[in-house]
Amino acid sequence: MHWLYGLAALGGVVAVTLQGTEVGYAAILIALYLILLTSIAIVLGHVEAHAAEADRGAPPLVSELAYRNRAYEVLFDVSLIALAYYAAFRFRFPGAGVGEFLHPFAASFPLVIACQIAGLALAGKYRHVWRSVGTAELILILKGIALGSAGSVLLVLGLYRFERFSRLVFAIDAGLLLLLLVGARIAATSVDQHLRNRRGRGRPALVYGAGAGGALLVRVLLEDASLGLHPVGLLDDDPAKRRLRLEGVPVIGGFAQLDALLADGRIREVIVSTRTLDRTRLAQAAEICKTHEVTIRAMRFALDEIGPIPAIRHAQGR
Repeated sequence: MHWLYGLAALGGVVAVTLQGTEVGYAAILIALYLILLTSIAIVLGHVEAHAAEADRGAPPLVSELAYRNRAYEVLFDVSLIALAYYAAFRFRFPGAGVGEFLHPFAASFPLVIACQIAGLALAGKYRHVWRSVGTAELILILKGIALGSAGSVLLVLGLYRFERFSRLVFAIDAGLLLLLLVGARIAATSVDQHLRNRRGRGRPALVYGAGAGGALLVRVLLEDASLGLHPVGLLDDDPAKRRLRLEGVPVIGGFAQLDALLADGRIREVIVSTRTLDRTRLAQAAEICKTHEVTIRAMRFALDEIGPIPAIRHAQGR
């Protein structure tokens, strides 16, 4: 319920801000708030529909919802692209009325929308499953915006020879769109991490190893409640990984902290996710777990060959 109070407070801040804001900038704030409300309504609608079904699984994450329904992600991006382009005109011509830039804005608006969506699609944004925001994701967004902006400029140049158009508008638009897309992705990822942690059921567990294997294991444990384990932290002997988070789960120490972390009795299982842990360290970890009566296991990845499959007999028609 806390997010409802936060949303109401944000609405109050927007309302107060609008009182002393010029109409053009007020429209930007209102549009941002409406986009936020619409996005929340879509997510809540799917959560309620999921709860109404006889399904014991957890409600979908934002990333899962976008992956299953790409139309939502595309429509959301269209709204951000439109907002960024309008804001770019407002920031470029701060004292001008709408009538002064309405013609170039209206003439180029559909071109910009089409080019930016096409650029993001060509860059692979709508083929990507968003689980985090890292260098690869930022490069993908940058590439999509660069393709979209280049296409928009070339089309406007070819169709209108840039008469009554400002090149600076397209530069401002690219910067604003980058901020909006990255900000929206960070917000969605943060919500997903919170929901994954809320999904957690089962015995509290520590994951030893904060590499690729640890990230995979944490993700599986958070999304598969049937395993009966909930990761509450990761251990790694690399000091550079301290204070990092994998899928929202923090790296809380290394081997030196294992004994103290198990001493309070809350952790019921330790899972080793790395194969690079030497046998001596593994034996020491097993001894500490035995002292505190904590189960220790190692993650294994296996590919099982499918054996002979019985032939399916098709029912004969009557």
